[in-house]
Amino acid sequence: MFKIVSLANGYQIDAEDKDTLFSELESTNARAKDRSETVELKVYQVGDQDSILDEIDISLPFTGIIEEVLDGFGKKEPKTSKFSLLNLFKHKQVKL
Repeated sequence: MFKIVSLANGYQIDAEDKDTLFSELESTNARAKDRSETVELKVYQVGDQDSILDEIDISLPFTGIIEEVLDGFGKKEPKTSKFSLLNLFKHKQVKL
């Protein structure tokens, strides 16, 4: 899941997947161009329990295509916590 937050007013948009994220950013970019204004956003990749996996600052309007602007963003996987590793080892018998 992704969250787009306006740094000017805190307005937030949720996007379930990358396609929705791209669509939201492209439409916001078009509005910024039409109004000749600059929009500052922070985009988050959010994991379980709203943990932040990745974040990026974006200034609109941007030039190029959104895929280039977000190249490498949003590809992080949630880290395995120590707790879940402990549970894994608890159930697996290790012979020494």
